[in-house]
This record gives sequence, C-alpha cells and structure tokens, in this order.
Amino acid sequence: MDCALGYLKAVFLGHSPEKLSAFSVIESSWMPKGWILKLQGLNTLELARAWVGTKIFALREALKPPQAGEYYICDLVGCQVYDANTERPIGQISGIEAAEQDRWYVSTPQGTLVVPANQRFIVRVDYEQKRVWVKNIEDLKP
Repeated sequence: MDCALGYLKAVFLGHSPEKLSAFSVIESSWMPKGWILKLQGLNTLELARAWVGTKIFALREALKPPQAGEYYICDLVGCQVYDANTERPIGQISGIEAAEQDRWYVSTPQGTLVVPANQRFIVRVDYEQKRVWVKNIEDLKP
C-alpha cells in the first residue's frame, strides 16, 4: 500500500491523540531517510525543529481503505490473539513494529511474544471483531 503521507492533505502533530495541532500538507516527498512534509505554518527550520519527535496523526476517513492482507496498526493493536489449532486465547496485540518484515507484539501471561507478520504464523485477521489467529506458536518464545 502507498504510504498515506504521499496523499494526505492534512495531518495532526503531537505526543498523544489528546493534544494535537492541525496542519495542511503543502507538499510531501519520500527521501532516502524517510518522508519530508512541507506543512502550512511551519515556514522556517526553527519552527519545524520544534516538532521533531512528535507523532503524526490523520483522520481515519482521510485514509484509503487497506487492500486485502493489509491493516492499519490502529486496527491491530488491542486485538485478541488465538491459537488457530486449539482456539485457545494466547494474549493481546500490544504493538507493531512496521519494517520490511513487520513484527506483531503479543502480550501474554508468560511475557511478550514476537510474531513475524507472515503466512507461516498469521492464519486469519478479523480486525472488525478485534481477533487474530496464529499458528506455529511453539516456534515463538516469549
């Protein structure tokens, strides 16, 4: 899926969803070290540097729907995770590491399970019901 930063017209910056500042996106470009956004109102390097380290948020309705087999992190975090073979609950997705090979972090009573997001481990995702089924759990160590 194309990164939303390539098409969003507005973003919100802040450290948490409770305290955000809105900005119109004038221009966005992918660079070797990541995205560069030109935002209305941040016309100097000093103004832009004041926002370094903050998170970027967007309105859900401004995002394109994910394609089959793709998910937004906000849809996965909090999902209950089940063993696909036994239907036994394992834990809850507590975080996602989005990289070339995504990793899903599952909080369990025994510790955090790191699940590579691929067909070897992920069987089914129902993000509307907040449920994920995984297999080959014995190959993963908390």
